[in-house]
Amino acid sequence: MIASPIFWKLVLHELRAKGNWRKQKRVPVHKGWWYAYFLFVVAVIVGVVTYFAIQKKINQEDTLNFIFGVSFSLPYMVFVFGNRSIGKEWDNDTNGWWLTLPYPRIWLISAKFVTLLIQLVGVVLVIMAFAILYGTLIAQMLYGMSFSDLMNTMQAGLKWMVMLVGFSPLILAVSLFTANARYSSLRPATAMLWVISMTSISFLYQGSASNIFTDKQSAFVYTLNWNMLLYMAISWVAAYLINRASAYVLEKKVSL
Repeated sequence: MIASPIFWKLVLHELRAKGNWRKQKRVPVHKGWWYAYFLFVVAVIVGVVTYFAIQKKINQEDTLNFIFGVSFSLPYMVFVFGNRSIGKEWDNDTNGWWLTLPYPRIWLISAKFVTLLIQLVGVVLVIMAFAILYGTLIAQMLYGMSFSDLMNTMQAGLKWMVMLVGFSPLILAVSLFTANARYSSLRPATAMLWVISMTSISFLYQGSASNIFTDKQSAFVYTLNWNMLLYMAISWVAAYLINRASAYVLEKKVSL
């Protein structure tokens, strides 16, 4: 599948997808406004962090926690984006076209899965670059951190990002399955799947946000070691099996 050029054309199609056409027609907002709002939010975050750091109202660890804090909502966003990726096919009335493509259902699900992973990695890299650049500026100008302490801090942030990306395939697979269930004979179970998924995400990443730059290692996923890498590998296998289940739901449980 991965070696097939057709599969990567499906991925490219997903990357070029415009989202919900109906909403775009109903609320025609120029793309430049979305960039403007994004930059405004970034400016507010930078301004708030800088102000409190200058006033010494938050300490060094809390300041750097706040900088990386923009990523703490990503696990939940990953789940929502996975649902939207499936939902847009029905919202745009392209579900019939999508499901009648002459390719295995696992290809259709995997194309969305890979696309979302690529987009997630891109977002994580942007956040990491921002955190490193701005965190370095704040740490050295306001707190006088040594280079070694700064590197230790950034390594802690990198661990969080690695763990975020490492467990995201499982979250994406579950979100795609939940979305498929919504449009199939499994629809009555959708609400239960949402509750279980959100609760599981909270448990998986509990404590990471508050303790990532401190010596308190209460978070289940805080320490990167061989056991954690094994858990990640198991989650990848589980993600593959869940994607297989999603393909089965599309094949047997969805009616056009």
